[in-house]
Amino acid sequence: MKIRKSKIYMYSESGCLRFIKAAVSGWFSRINRWRRLAYERRLLSSMDERMLRDIGVSRSDAERESARHFWDDSSVLRRSGRE
Repeated sequence: MKIRKSKIYMYSESGCLRFIKAAVSGWFSRINRWRRLAYERRLLSSMDERMLRDIGVSRSDAERESARHFWDDSSVLRRSGRE
């Protein structure tokens, strides 16, 4: 009987650890995404007219995008179907 209780405890502990690992991993992924967005928006704001024309973006679009906050991620809305 004791062995069975210890196995149940081990299973519940590993489930808890899996949950914590998934939560931490999700937060690291989100932080990395935010860092990448901030970097890309800084790059976009530093591009000249020729570079913007090469990628097919107008100056007003580039300014609007680079003015957004790093946590303003429209891809999250698209994935969840809220846009």
